[in-house]
Formats: sequence, C-alpha cells, structure tokens
Amino acid sequence: MRIRSGTAAKRLIWGALAALGLALPVAAQPAPPPFGMSYSYLNVDPKKVAECRTRSRGATMKAGAFLPRYDQPGVRERVRKDLADMRRSGFQEIRTLVWFGRIREGDGDWFDVADPGRAARLIRQYQNDVAAAGFTGSLLGFSPQGTSSPICRRGEWGECFDPLSITASGDFVLAVRDALGATPPVPLRLDLGPEYCPPDKPLLVHKTLQTYVAAIVGRYTRAYPNDRTSISCSIRRFVVTGAQAETDRLYAGKGPSFYLIHAYARTDFDTPKEIRRVLAERPNKDIPFVIGENSYDNREHLQQLLQAFSDAQVPLQAVFFWPLHDAMTTCHMDTAPPYTLRDASGGLFGAAP
Repeated sequence: MRIRSGTAAKRLIWGALAALGLALPVAAQPAPPPFGMSYSYLNVDPKKVAECRTRSRGATMKAGAFLPRYDQPGVRERVRKDLADMRRSGFQEIRTLVWFGRIREGDGDWFDVADPGRAARLIRQYQNDVAAAGFTGSLLGFSPQGTSSPICRRGEWGECFDPLSITASGDFVLAVRDALGATPPVPLRLDLGPEYCPPDKPLLVHKTLQTYVAAIVGRYTRAYPNDRTSISCSIRRFVVTGAQAETDRLYAGKGPSFYLIHAYARTDFDTPKEIRRVLAERPNKDIPFVIGENSYDNREHLQQLLQAFSDAQVPLQAVFFWPLHDAMTTCHMDTAPPYTLRDASGGLFGAAP
C-alpha cells in the first residue's frame, strides 16, 4: 500500500486499520499518525550483532554518522538518495540525532561543540534536502557526548559530567536552530535531551539530568517559545520512576509540547501493557504523544501500540521506527539501510515492492 498525503492517505491507513480490527466508530476516529524513520547512520553491519554483548552495544555501527560528514565527498549525495527512496516508500517524517561534544581524535561521529557554525551550516543543508525529498516533518534530537553528557560514565552514571559544559551545549543547540530561520525548511520538532527524563534513582544521574534539562529547556524555550520541544523518555521511565512528572516540572510546570516516548518490543517487559498504563496515568492529559523510537519490522508490536492509542482516544502525532529489530540483542542498531515503510511496519503500511 502506498501512503499518500491528504484524504487519500487517511482512507488507505484507516482501511488497513479496519482490516486489522483497529477501526473505531467514525465519530471517535483520530487522524492517523504519520510514520517516520530514524535515520542518522549510513553504515550498520548486522553481521556483528553477536559482538554487542561481548564488545560494545555499538559494535554494529561502523563510523557512519552522516551529519558531521555532510561536507565529505559522496556523503550528501548518498543521503539525498536514501531520503528520496524512503519518502517514496511511504515515510512522511524523518528523525535524526545530532551528536556533539568536545572533539578528540577519532570522534568523527560528533560535531565539535566549540564549532557550532559548522554544525549549523551542515544541518541547514540537510534540512533543505529533507524538504526537497518531500517530507512533511523533521524531528531533531540533540545528544551531547563525552563530558558534555549528563550521563557520562567512568564508574557511576553521571560521574564524569562537566556542568560547566552546559553553556557551550546551549550555544551549540541555539546556533543550529538560528540557522534554520524563522520558518525552518521542514516543520520541526526537537528532542532537547534524548532519554534525558530524570529517573528518581540513582541519585547522581537524577541530579545531573535535572541540572542539564532545566538549563537547556529554560534557555531554549526563552529563545524559541513557540517551537515544539520535548525531552524523550523510555516507556520504562515514563510512569514507573516518575521521570515524566519531573520533566513536566522542569518545563516550568506546564510540560513539554508533546510527550516523546521510546517503546520497543521486549521479552522482559510488557511494553503494550505499560503503554496503556501511561495513557491512563499520564501527568498532563492535554499533551499529545509522539513515539520517537519503535521496533523495526514487528507487525504485532506496532498493531498493539496503535490499538492502545485508538482505545484510549489519545492523540498520536507521529510514530518513528528505529533501525533495531530485536532489542534483546542489546545492540544500538541491527538493521542497515535502505529503510522502507513496508519493512519497518512489518508489512502493514507502505508501498508494495
């Protein structure tokens, strides 16, 4: 099935939902969510999945974060082709992570936090290419690395975080946003801290995340009060540890523009059950949801997520897939490009091959 924009897209999507037993009474039907793909790496090696447990969770990820390399020969051309192919397959939105920190030798997957001008220029080019490919939305996630990260770990999580780096991190994020102009090339959402919602424990990481989030959110929302921003939160943390309520408080008590959750299929955690719990117990019932990370190629899991939101009649603004088929491998990624909506959704949606 090819996903189209407008009324035709809604008919096709709701036809698929009805066939799956997900249809609601006409008066209760929310608008179907756009589907998006998380796309930050050009190279993923599934042959190294076994090494994720023994060597590193990033064992499958060759040096291939494309944004810091966008001015290198051939990179932008390859990304443009991938974007065009993904859009034709049915994806409507794109989510991309922006890694940044103090550069050391070998940190080619990061932007240098001390050179925000270069990052701003390259990300502007990328957003222009996203627009040219026909996407209707873009989600950028700003993820500090090294000692700029509030979860920097040598022994204990948060132990090596440098709080003096927050000013430079804020400068970096705002420089990128300034470069996108008053009207960005593509309608924009921003994750100001990927999975940085502060859990109640351990106490050190609670403190470091609280410090970072409060500073970045406060500064950003003063500069761009009308932007759509959030701090993403894993489904495990959202209600279970009270992390989302804490994030709401750090947003001056009124909460983010949307709740941004990461929800994978797992054998050690009943994600669909917790989704229903989240929808029932969410701190602010006026805030819509975006699923920022979801298992790739898991038809049943996606069906359960859509069913939960349909049953609760809670607005779901978008669903993004992450290139990870099996979260139990412990890998960050296990699925290589090219990505298609048909593959990502387990055959539920997207253009026929």
